[in-house]
Formats: sequence, structure tokens, C-alpha cells
Amino acid sequence: MMHNYLGVDYEIVWDAVAHKIPGLRLELERIIALELRSQPDPGDT
Repeated sequence: MMHNYLGVDYEIVWDAVAHKIPGLRLELERIIALELRSQPDPGDT
């Protein structure tokens, strides 16, 4: 968690930004690409 009762732990926030978000972005792009491929082509109707 990035907060505590006395404020924000900026070290934890930076760690998430620098190390977690890039991997999350790649995973989301992969999931979106899979979803788009599984959608029927609108021109096929």
C-alpha cells in the first residue's frame, strides 16, 4: 500500500511507478490485443 496514517510513502510510490506499472501496461496491451482478435469482424455480417 502506498499510504500510511501519517502520510504517503514516496519510496513505495516510486517503486510502483518504476517497476510495477511498466509490466502492468504490457500485460494490459496483451489482453486487449487478445480481446480484439476474438471479436467478430464487423464487415463479416
